[in-house]
Amino acid sequence: MIESKFNRSPYSWLLIVLLVGTISAIVQYAIAKEATSTQEVAAATRVVDGDTIEINGETVRLYGIDAPELGQFCYNGSTPYRCGYQAALKLKKLVSNGTVECRPTPVDESDTGQICSVGLID
Repeated sequence: MIESKFNRSPYSWLLIVLLVGTISAIVQYAIAKEATSTQEVAAATRVVDGDTIEINGETVRLYGIDAPELGQFCYNGSTPYRCGYQAALKLKKLVSNGTVECRPTPVDESDTGQICSVGLID
């Protein structure tokens, strides 16, 4: 019979239970903190243009997005089309798929953009 080189202390299981409990508490704290820093809104979202929404009267610029302005035209070859309107329609379709969640970006304090998502779509 092979003997273990390590003797288990009677307190090993207690240490494991305490460690698992501590990790669980840290994870729950992180989830609660994230939930309180997220602005969650269901029906009060209005699309302003392709990179701006309005939530409960507050204008939210989407971080990292630079879409054409609402009245802007673009060209496909020599054919003009309403690219600003198309961008706004696409954003409207995205925000109508569920609850919009926004949080300020921690990247740059001088930037007022927010990171928003609907479900798993950022």
